Amino acid sequence: MKYLIIILFGLGMAFPAQAQVSKADDFKVVFNDTIIDLGSVIKGEKASETFTFINHGSEAVQIDLVSSCECTTLDWSRGKIMPNEEGFIQFTFDSSSKDEPEVIDIEIFFMNKDEEGEPRFRIINYKYDLARP
Repeated sequence: MKYLIIILFGLGMAFPAQAQVSKADDFKVVFNDTIIDLGSVIKGEKASETFTFINHGSEAVQIDLVSSCECTTLDWSRGKIMPNEEGFIQFTFDSSSKDEPEVIDIEIFFMNKDEEGEPRFRIINYKYDLARP
């Protein structure tokens, strides 16, 4: 029994588990735009736009979480986005609580991991000029 444990341990060392990480060339998400200019928005109005991207990598990508400020409502592609398929990040900006022009970050966290095992992420932006009613 002791020898069986030693043999199994030795086999485990010979075939280490592979981490589920992406090589740099496997993960390539390309956005059509990384910043959208909403132009002039009247205080109190809402404005909506959509970012699109294509998976130019060799592995499926999947969005885990998308976040932004409280003034932004978000929707995004659910499920896996296969190579050469398109995904989206849709946002609605509510200008009610704003008093000046601003650039807003949208952070996208993917389920795909980098070489260190950390989630891949991207930051895209939108901006606006605030007009008074």
